[in-house]
Amino acid sequence: MLAIYRITVFLSAALLFMIQPMFARLVLPLLGGAPVVWNTCLAFFQTALLAGYAYAHLSTAWLGVRRQATMHCLLLLAGLAVLPVGLPDGWVAPPESQPVLWLLGLLAVSVGLPFFLISSTAPLVQKWFAEAGHRSSGDPYFLYAASNVGSLLGLASYPLVIEPNLRLGQQSWLWTAGYLLLAVLMAGCASFVFRRSPAAAASPVAQATQATEPADRVPSAAGLPLTTRRRLRWLALAAVPSSWLLGVTTYLTTDIAAVPLLWTIPLAAYLVSFILVFARRPPLPHAWMLRLLGPMIMLVAVSAVLSVGWQVLLVHVAAFFVGAIVCHGELARDRPDTSHLTEFYLWMSTGGVIGGVFTALLAPKLFPWTLEYPLALVLACLLVPAPAHESGATRGIKLAALSLVTLVVVLSSDSLLETDRPMHLGVALIAALPVVSLLYLIDRPKWFAAALAVPLLLDAIAAPFAGDVLLTGRSYFGVHRVMASSPFGETWHSLVHGTTIHGRQSRHPQRLCEPLTYYHRSGPLGQVFEMLQPADEVQRVAVVGLGTGSIAAYSDSSREFTFYEIDPAVKQLAETAEYFSFLADCGARYRVVLGDGRLKMAEAPDGSYRLIVLDAFSSDAIPIHLLTREALAMYLAKLSSEGIVLVHTSNRHVDLEGVLSALAREAGLAALVRRDLFLTDEERAEGKSTSVYVAIARKQSDLTGLANDPRWESTYHRPGTRPWTDDFSNLVGALDWW
Repeated sequence: MLAIYRITVFLSAALLFMIQPMFARLVLPLLGGAPVVWNTCLAFFQTALLAGYAYAHLSTAWLGVRRQATMHCLLLLAGLAVLPVGLPDGWVAPPESQPVLWLLGLLAVSVGLPFFLISSTAPLVQKWFAEAGHRSSGDPYFLYAASNVGSLLGLASYPLVIEPNLRLGQQSWLWTAGYLLLAVLMAGCASFVFRRSPAAAASPVAQATQATEPADRVPSAAGLPLTTRRRLRWLALAAVPSSWLLGVTTYLTTDIAAVPLLWTIPLAAYLVSFILVFARRPPLPHAWMLRLLGPMIMLVAVSAVLSVGWQVLLVHVAAFFVGAIVCHGELARDRPDTSHLTEFYLWMSTGGVIGGVFTALLAPKLFPWTLEYPLALVLACLLVPAPAHESGATRGIKLAALSLVTLVVVLSSDSLLETDRPMHLGVALIAALPVVSLLYLIDRPKWFAAALAVPLLLDAIAAPFAGDVLLTGRSYFGVHRVMASSPFGETWHSLVHGTTIHGRQSRHPQRLCEPLTYYHRSGPLGQVFEMLQPADEVQRVAVVGLGTGSIAAYSDSSREFTFYEIDPAVKQLAETAEYFSFLADCGARYRVVLGDGRLKMAEAPDGSYRLIVLDAFSSDAIPIHLLTREALAMYLAKLSSEGIVLVHTSNRHVDLEGVLSALAREAGLAALVRRDLFLTDEERAEGKSTSVYVAIARKQSDLTGLANDPRWESTYHRPGTRPWTDDFSNLVGALDWW
């Protein structure tokens, strides 16, 4: 009996985590890669999850468990009417003015009912189990751990197993089969409720047995009155880890290591925390985690002040894991009796939505910098109770250990390895001392949180005003910084997003129109423009990705540039001559089209462009829909008869050459690659960067000017690489693991 309940909640959670990325991939070719797609999908699924929890609470309260179980099984059968998941007939690309409403309508019609019903599974099944007469029915919260195991495996299986091996149509049928199996399992769970007689369910003896037996295993607060203050505390304890999750993910993938799929590590820690704290016998003592939270957050504060890199990635993840364990552990310890089970999960879900919406949607509008991350750390300290009193000896040992770890973190800072900055060590140690001294306030959470806020929030606020930061701007695409530097005596302005440079300009009056970094004249891009000699007719060039506008430096009297840029903030920076003046000073005839590059270019007349440059892949959030079979066909349609598609594939973690090679081979196109991976010290002093470009044309003769150069080679073909399409991609297979 217990096994079927565990399997049911496990499967339902796995299905929830599969459908979210699957459906977003399904609509990507129609809507492009704008954040509105992901944010709208996220908001819809979070709202549907909350609605599912509300339905579980209200329907059981109004109908009772038996009638509710009957109704729910019938609704699950009704959900089959909209499966398999796909775009309904008649749905075409949305009007530009109302893409959000169009997408919400599509989500509701396509997956709304099945997702809504599945999202209610965890609280419903636990409520049913509480009425099933099992010896553990008095405390069914341990089933929530099985739900989060399913979420964790669903999260990992989609990018690692399902997406690389199945097309979207096959994924849809697999999900439909899982839904049908879930309906059968739900019917089995409901049957145990009907097998138990109403008299047995109402027996005071049975209720007393159920209420006391599991209580020895997992501490709870089932006997406390359900007050407004207690409900609000549930809300806060769920909201803070949810906000912290998104905050630490943004920090890690932007400021430390922009590695694809790195966001799954904090999310996995988030789910594992639920698994552990709601287990029948939690393996990590709550008192230990409570004592560990303060020191871990203090280490995060040290790393934030010192701006250290890769070596403290684990510190941030470990601190978040401990914080999630503590907050979710407080929730588990404060869970009510089974009569309020569905309401408890409703408040938890509401808190999770509030935390997610605040960080994902409101914070980019409210804060010009990523203040939400340190804010979550401070709030976590305010929420948790003070740890039990400890002896002076124990505190001394803890202080010594924390000081030692802090010293190791400081000494391992990348900035300390620079031999020309010997004073940095002393400054860093002085900055770390007040942070370490916070240990003495750890028994007073409010004072501790207030003292902690000083280094964390001041660092977050002061960083954008550092001497080499000219401007910090934020949009839904992230935080952009304009940096000034003079490493070789010449002042440069650079556009930086996280750890990726998206263009650089010399501020020397005679070098304002000299393209630098990946765009320099002796590199692959410069060679292609040199090959396209000025002609009598107008040569139109399309560029997907504006950056600093560096490519406008290749302007001449016969060229017109169309830049397709998805982020309005980037357009504003590129057109502000105070920061970057390629567009203003280089005489380019240009226009900037805001929106997704693939969707907007599709509106151009066929045969418009002599050259299409795809420059949207240097960061690590790869827009997959720009590299599919259907996308390539559209590019070819927009090219002139002898046109070239030039793809800038320089990337630290993703190898896109094999993807492009597979696409070109399938379409019978010519493809060459030039890998400039080594530079002399003189070239670096001139502002040049290494780069990799792939040139694709309809026939080899269109690339004659490149093919005669030994630096251009045939693209390699990785055996087993399948061309990406709008319904198939394998980003994990393209990762450069070495």
